[in-house]
Amino acid sequence: MRLLDPAGAVRRGSRRLRPTAYVGDSLLVTGTRTPEEDDAVVALRGLLAGKVDVSCSCHGPSEQAAAPSGAGRKGMQEARAPRSTRVTLTPCDDRVDGGVDAWRVLQHVLSEHPDLEGRIGLNHVMTAADPYWDPVPYWDPVPYWDPVPYWDPVPFGGRGQGLAEYGSAGVGGRTPVVWQAPDPRTHAPQPRRAPVVAVVDTGIGVHPWFPEDDPDVERWEPLLDDLVVDGRDTGVIDELTGAIGPLAGHGTFIAGVVRQRSPRARLLSVPVLGADGVVEEYLVHTALRRILHRQQEALRSGDVDSLVDVVCLSMGYYDEDGDDSRPDSPLARLLRALTEAGVAVVAAAGNSAVDDPFYPAALALPRGAAVPDSGPPPIVSVGARNPDNTSVALFTNDGPWVTTHRPGAAIVSTVPTALQGGLSPTVVVGDRRTIDRDDFSSGFAIWSGTSFAAPVVAAEIATALAADDAWLAGGTGPDHARAAVAAVLDGRQEAP
Repeated sequence: MRLLDPAGAVRRGSRRLRPTAYVGDSLLVTGTRTPEEDDAVVALRGLLAGKVDVSCSCHGPSEQAAAPSGAGRKGMQEARAPRSTRVTLTPCDDRVDGGVDAWRVLQHVLSEHPDLEGRIGLNHVMTAADPYWDPVPYWDPVPYWDPVPYWDPVPFGGRGQGLAEYGSAGVGGRTPVVWQAPDPRTHAPQPRRAPVVAVVDTGIGVHPWFPEDDPDVERWEPLLDDLVVDGRDTGVIDELTGAIGPLAGHGTFIAGVVRQRSPRARLLSVPVLGADGVVEEYLVHTALRRILHRQQEALRSGDVDSLVDVVCLSMGYYDEDGDDSRPDSPLARLLRALTEAGVAVVAAAGNSAVDDPFYPAALALPRGAAVPDSGPPPIVSVGARNPDNTSVALFTNDGPWVTTHRPGAAIVSTVPTALQGGLSPTVVVGDRRTIDRDDFSSGFAIWSGTSFAAPVVAAEIATALAADDAWLAGGTGPDHARAAVAAVLDGRQEAP
């Protein structure tokens, strides 16, 4: 991973740059042809011959959705959105110090082949929209704000103020709690048709609300073999210290928010993030493309039960381009193809307390704008409110691209019951002790972030669909999703 510093970065012309994080040895190429036939890849190889070796990997139209065993896989057709190819760059001379810098290669290629602008770009590092791991300044801002690894911000004995409060256990940071009500689904009426919400995140872990054999929770296998799947282990990422990953339990927490707001919604778990909360953009493209393939095949075959209704994305990145919008970026085109297939997309606004566009949330319907009367549903970006449900949380990103706000601070929801770190109670006297702050065997926690405001809107859209008689009768297509988004944004469907 590399960080782009606008002050010293090589650039073409006088373009204005913003800081961003990217995979240092790879680029993303988008197009409709295979890598062997793609003119951008051919140009790369010709320009870098003898200096840098270019190898490609991509998920083409024959890729199948990563369904769990026994769920039945169906052949997928080519999506209208261009395919994404990850181009890995390796120095031909292994004695080169520091390896290849993808940004420098990109500037060199575009200076020689300006016609490839928009076809070739950085492979951004996307992070979960969460105060613990949000990219400001880029990663974990210890020791000043985020209380990891010390738990309480500097000075160590006291509790931080301002932004630090949201990351402090007991105020708004991830803290174990007890839930004393039944699973919301227990008393929810059985719908004729249940909407499907895809959680593209760390996965949905094992929890009493989401047992392994639950037919209403579909779990795809992770895209990476070594990806720690949420809830399948303790969440510990450092065996020497017993530290739990900053994003361990993140996807399960999001699933719990959806369950509370739309109890009969079905869940599709798409693991792309690990407990560290970081993923390269290429893998997010791959996950979204598999959802798109599934959606298009379900529409073609009339298989209503396999349709996906809402995608929740609680992650993003800050783009290096100085422009305020990237409507033609590969990610934007892919999301547009999803909405055209009838999928509503909800994205978290990010938690850096800045107005810099955070993608994909910055692709959303601007605040106050009306939902169009026709066409696909607009993307919705969501900022966080405090528990009073009137004031905006201090950490929330802001700008005209933030569509709406929902509660996202000190939220109570589900976490995997296996989540267990190395901390111990601070005081133990016989069988009396203080709370173990990283023992989540209760299955519930408090957490804060726009990550948890986004699924509120996702659940509201699902609820609006379930109130649409035409949709309940088997209706498909973008019109239903657009109407549901409109109902939520004009206040007709906001859950209590």
